Amino acid sequence: MNEADEPIKPFVACDMDGVFAAFIDSVVNVFNRRHVPKHRKLGTEWVKYRIEHEHSKVVSDLLYEIMHEPAFFAAIEPYPRAGETLKWLVKNTELEICSAPPILEINGKKTLNAYAAADKIGWLFRQFHELGLAAD
Repeated sequence: MNEADEPIKPFVACDMDGVFAAFIDSVVNVFNRRHVPKHRKLGTEWVKYRIEHEHSKVVSDLLYEIMHEPAFFAAIEPYPRAGETLKWLVKNTELEICSAPPILEINGKKTLNAYAAADKIGWLFRQFHELGLAAD
């Protein structure tokens, strides 16, 4: 118990993409809309090494280009029940939502998505405004 006789809440840190936000689904859906039939349709169970192995580096590069588009992260759909889960976590834990921008490598030069941080913070506030989240 702390000084106010309240139980100490456990600290929880979690990622946003793939936890609350349907990140993979969004990337794959955009890719399939734009690049099929030129490339094979992708499923949502991909990871980088599988894409390059099963498809090609070209497909992998196209996926990373999608992730670097302005407003890409702002348009991702939340997973079903993400709001309920976040509400419970906010009430019962000291929650930190951690997220990082994707890194795009072109001709050996690495670049961060310049829009990702603002898009992700805006996404959290729009999707879950009722939770009173604060950007620290």
